Amino acid sequence: MNNNIPGGMVQSKESSYVPTVVVTGFGPFRFYDVNPSWRAVEELGRIGIEGVNLIVKEIPVAYSDVQERVPQLWQQYQPKLMIHCGVYETHDTVQLERKGHNAHYNSLDIKGCTPLNNCCKEDGPETLESCIDMTSVKNDLVTKNGCFAVEISEDSGRYSIQL
Repeated sequence: MNNNIPGGMVQSKESSYVPTVVVTGFGPFRFYDVNPSWRAVEELGRIGIEGVNLIVKEIPVAYSDVQERVPQLWQQYQPKLMIHCGVYETHDTVQLERKGHNAHYNSLDIKGCTPLNNCCKEDGPETLESCIDMTSVKNDLVTKNGCFAVEISEDSGRYSIQL
C-alpha cells in the first residue's frame, strides 16, 4: 500500500486511516548466520498487526548502513512509530530499551568499522530517552504473553543503532 499521508497514516481500501509502523531487525553478525532479531521481525511481518500498516525491514549490522537507512525509512514511510529489534547474546529476557547513548561506540561492525569519533550522531545529545511509557508496554506484554520475561533497560549498550 503506497497511499502515505503525512503524519504516519495511510488510507486503507475502506477509506479509513491506519497508522504506519516500521519494525526493523538486523542482519547476520558475529556467530549468527541469521540474526534472531530479523527472524522475529520477519515473523511479525508475516502475521501482521490488525489496524496497522506494518513495514518490516532488515538492516545490516554496520554503522554506516544504520546511519543511512534509518533516516531513509523515516522519509519513505513517514511512520507514526519505528521500532528497532536487536539481540544481546547474554540476555535471556526481552529488554525494552528506554534510553540510548550517543558516545563510546568502539565495537567493530560487520565491515570492521566504528562510527566517526565513536559517536552515533555528531553533535547529538548525550542520551536520548523514549517518550513511550515502557512500564505500560512491559505490563501489557507480560499480561498478554506471559511466556517470556520482560525487563526495562536504562542502558541499551553501545552497538549500532542507539540514536
